Amino acid sequence: MKAIKALARIALSFVVGVLLLIPISMFYGAFDLAVFHSWGLMHGSATTALPATIVVGYIALGYTPWFTLSPDPIARILSSLLVFPLVTLLFWANQNGGHDGQSVFHIAVYVACAAIMAWLCFRAERPWLVPLFLLAPVVCDEIFQGVLLGFHSAFLQEDFNNKILPLIGVGCVALAVTYLVRAMVKRGKTQ
Repeated sequence: MKAIKALARIALSFVVGVLLLIPISMFYGAFDLAVFHSWGLMHGSATTALPATIVVGYIALGYTPWFTLSPDPIARILSSLLVFPLVTLLFWANQNGGHDGQSVFHIAVYVACAAIMAWLCFRAERPWLVPLFLLAPVVCDEIFQGVLLGFHSAFLQEDFNNKILPLIGVGCVALAVTYLVRAMVKRGKTQ
């Protein structure tokens, strides 16, 4: 019975993930935002959006009585959804500050992302898992591009250095802040 539930949840999460792309593309189209509008989704952005929406669907299905709820569902859902404003803001930063990922705009986006991730990690029971929900859609996008372009592409190495490594840094900073604040709170309560 557990295997049937697991397979059903995975299959339903794919359906929910694909269906969630419709309101996302409508939202991005209505506000004339870049990257995840319908044209963008059909031309490559779905490789980032679909893993995020599938994960959101998987976690959200835990709220139904038949499936079990994962720990920290809200933090994990928000972490997965954070990929949408992150990629949109990075696109804007690339337009305004260059594609090398080294502008003030890029740094501001990653600092804001680290602050949000630290808040989500602090609110979670298992904070070390929360950054993975932001990183997974970006890694899936890189893997998909690697399959299309060949695994030894200089473009992929540059993208890895400019997207994935900073997100790993964001997750590490968020976790460090979380554990530091929790230790300070715990120390304050014992004194």
